[in-house]
Amino acid sequence: MAAGIYLLVLCMVNDNNDVLLVIIDPQNDFTHLDGAYAKKNYGLQQISRAKTNIIKLMEEKGHIPVVIVQSDYRPHQFEEGLSMGIPGTFGHQIDIPLDEAVTVIIKTAHSAFTSQSFTDHLKTQGYRKLFIAGFLAEYCVKETAEDALKNGFEVILINDCIGTGDSKQQVKIEVLEELKLQGAKVR
Repeated sequence: MAAGIYLLVLCMVNDNNDVLLVIIDPQNDFTHLDGAYAKKNYGLQQISRAKTNIIKLMEEKGHIPVVIVQSDYRPHQFEEGLSMGIPGTFGHQIDIPLDEAVTVIIKTAHSAFTSQSFTDHLKTQGYRKLFIAGFLAEYCVKETAEDALKNGFEVILINDCIGTGDSKQQVKIEVLEELKLQGAKVR
């Protein structure tokens, strides 16, 4: 079943309104041909497909609330010579259409759970089921999903809406398998 259809069907039978779609780092540095990740020569075909699927999912989401988690990193934060998600740059900009109902929350590390704004939002809104999509599978998606599981959330990873470099597809498969072993569902 396509991710968007799966999400809509699940939410239609969900009486608790405790579902949130979390889209991680749909920013130019991770998704655009001129972004920093593309310049590392990992290949962006799979990322491009995931981005297209996320855009379709956003169009089909209906009343389901959406949080976009945006990286706000410092130059060379993760390694010397690697600067991605730097505020005020082209790479920092969100690379998918947004509507007024979308909440954008900033994070300064891989996991969205390192953002007090994110955890406060989850708590005040009462979300318990997180559908997770976004970039990059082996970093921000993985760490956010792990932290969600540790904090008692039900985690559903939307496989066709999770991207990483073409040369990193085996890593993505391994990450998703590891997260399944920890209790996440992969759809």
